[in-house]
Amino acid sequence: MQFGGHIESNDASVAEAAEREAREESGVGDLVLLSSAIVDLDRHDLHAGFSCTAHWDIGFAATIDPKVDIAVSDESEDVRWFPIDELPDQVPTGFGARLKYVRRRAITLIH
Repeated sequence: MQFGGHIESNDASVAEAAEREAREESGVGDLVLLSSAIVDLDRHDLHAGFSCTAHWDIGFAATIDPKVDIAVSDESEDVRWFPIDELPDQVPTGFGARLKYVRRRAITLIH
């Protein structure tokens, strides 16, 4: 899954929170978002054990050299890169299509 997290009181924006969380969870200290523009928004239902019934994911894009060292942090169980067309079976339905859309959006942010 994509990196995730929550906004903290010292985050100036949602984009800043996303960048901080991605750095913390990936171990890539110099990770920088391509833009503060939201490139993905997903609402999904939550099940038992949560205090709310739905969750919103707000996605941003960053590019990282696939050879850069990544590290599992206290906030992650595992960190690996996957080609979009070779995602693990356990990703949510529609996640691959969302990633392909994000990749197209990211390309426009680069140019």
